[in-house]
Amino acid sequence: LHDVLALPPNMAAAVVSRVKVLAGMNIVERRRPQDGKIGMEVDGRAIDLRVATATTIWGEKAVLRLLDKSRSLFRLDDLGMDEREHTLFSRMIRT
Repeated sequence: LHDVLALPPNMAAAVVSRVKVLAGMNIVERRRPQDGKIGMEVDGRAIDLRVATATTIWGEKAVLRLLDKSRSLFRLDDLGMDEREHTLFSRMIRT
């Protein structure tokens, strides 16, 4: 994950509220974390936009994750782990 956009504080609340509406989340609830999902099609590909909100001392924060449903999952070897991490992770998966 990486940051793509940081909104000016005066726009953040309105944008977060709109995203929450699109994701089927409760726009009134700002004190508890929420999760939602927006499904869309972009260039003929099915995309899931996962939305998570949380309250911070600066107000409500939203994190959006784009998941391309047409792409296959990565193999464990393709995740860039060093050999030790790969071995440990493989053992955890198998137990």
